[in-house]
Amino acid sequence: MRLKIVLILGLFFSLEAFGQSAFEKAKNFTKSGDYISAGKLVQQILREEPKNQDALFVVADIYNELEKSDSTLIVLKKAYDVDDTPEAIRRYGLALALNKRGDEAVKMLEKLIKGESNSQNYLALGNIYLAMKNLQKAEISIIKARELDSKSPDALVALGDLYYAQKVFELSKDNYINALELNENLLDARIKLAQSYYELAVSEPDTALYNELFSRSLKEWNTITKQDPNNARAFFQQGRILFQANRFGGAAASFFRYIQLRPEVSQGRWYLAQSLFKSGQWDSASVQLAEIKKTDIADSVKKQATLYLAQSYFNTKNFEKSVAAYKEVKQSATLDQDELERFGFAAVNAKDTTLAISLFDEAIAGTQKKCNLMFRYAILLKDKKMYAKSNEVFTKRLQSCNDENNAKAKLFIGVNLFSDNKAAEAVPIFKSYLETDPNSMYARRMLANSYASLTKNDSARAVLLAAYEYGKTNAAIPKSDMESVLQSLCKNFLDAKDFVNTVKYAKLWAEFNPESENAYLFLAIGYHGQNDKDNACKNYKETLKKNPNNAIAKRNVGSLGC
Repeated sequence: MRLKIVLILGLFFSLEAFGQSAFEKAKNFTKSGDYISAGKLVQQILREEPKNQDALFVVADIYNELEKSDSTLIVLKKAYDVDDTPEAIRRYGLALALNKRGDEAVKMLEKLIKGESNSQNYLALGNIYLAMKNLQKAEISIIKARELDSKSPDALVALGDLYYAQKVFELSKDNYINALELNENLLDARIKLAQSYYELAVSEPDTALYNELFSRSLKEWNTITKQDPNNARAFFQQGRILFQANRFGGAAASFFRYIQLRPEVSQGRWYLAQSLFKSGQWDSASVQLAEIKKTDIADSVKKQATLYLAQSYFNTKNFEKSVAAYKEVKQSATLDQDELERFGFAAVNAKDTTLAISLFDEAIAGTQKKCNLMFRYAILLKDKKMYAKSNEVFTKRLQSCNDENNAKAKLFIGVNLFSDNKAAEAVPIFKSYLETDPNSMYARRMLANSYASLTKNDSARAVLLAAYEYGKTNAAIPKSDMESVLQSLCKNFLDAKDFVNTVKYAKLWAEFNPESENAYLFLAIGYHGQNDKDNACKNYKETLKKNPNNAIAKRNVGSLGC
């Protein structure tokens, strides 16, 4: 029996909902703040109830909430044509003023006031003047309304609006507070109070007072959004204030809620995208920025969105997409040097070196010195074996910059010359460098390599021996650098078939680092060259202990029959 009652009740409520008109459904949606669902019913309401003024007012409210001012004006004109009631005149007059037809609105309200001089009509005229930015006449009308009804919260809100327009935020704040004391549910008044606190905060030089006023503003916003979690305008205004205060994380949260309520409003999505971008939420920003590009927003905004998209993709290491976005921006806008640099490195990481080179050339040609970029670019060219061009960039950098990388630039110029088979030109570069940095074992070895390339083996060996003696007495020389010098010495003597000295310096190397595979390999080869099989085998085996896969040691152990 109980089941039947439940089924009957369920059927009753279903039939009741089914029987509701579009107008009634829309009213229920607006009460819950669901203006998107309500908006889907407006055309049906207009078809079904074209002469129902209350229904037309609801449709106008829906359009107004959805920020469709043209449609709001059209519907209020229909309501006015149905019956020129005082409310219809007041509503239609304000819509006219907001659509730059204030003179018509004033005439309508003045005529209405002649017939009935009450507070509501004067308030409507005052709001029309506010919309027209005629603050002097607005003040006269609003004060008159206040005189006619001293307990009207609407009059206090209008006074607050007047002072807000005059940028007298202390007085606007006081009037909104007074209005809320009379009716705490006036959400519009609370929104404007929150804005007034913010304006007072940004004009306050005292940090403590700024923080206090800003906190009060946020407190009001929290009250608003808790009171009406579907109030899209409140979330938009809250987000905008947080955005202006550079609190981008909080702004993003507010705008995210706004676009849930108003997904079709591109301005809210643009604010959300910027907030996400500026708070470093690159992945989320990329999603919103890509959506922005699909909307009918201004071309200038789309260009900025595409640039932010390129930067977001870069920051998330999605380099191919970053390159594509930068290419799109560059087709219609001039990129500054910083953006050209970022674009260039996106191209490098996307394996498009040719594009990167053209971008870096463009970036370093600007008025900024770009010292760091020039150094990294020259290294890139060096790694790509574009030695002459690399040296051009290093030379330009030396002419423009004076920092800790200048010495390295000079060293790399010598390295590039050596790598480009210009050892004779490299020699004086390395000598000059060593005068300023005698601790550089790398420069000493490169100088020795340059001499060896010129078949000046005695000079090469002298440089390496001097490097070894210098390093033995200098604690500042890294152990790895000393090993590199010993390896170069062993190779130099081995190339000259001087097996005695090969063994001598390989022994020193093995003593210096008993774990070095190559020290024992050179030692074994040196003994091998002297036909000392026992010591050769012993050291080849020691090499294989360090690395069982050493091909030379494996082969020679076999050939010697160790």
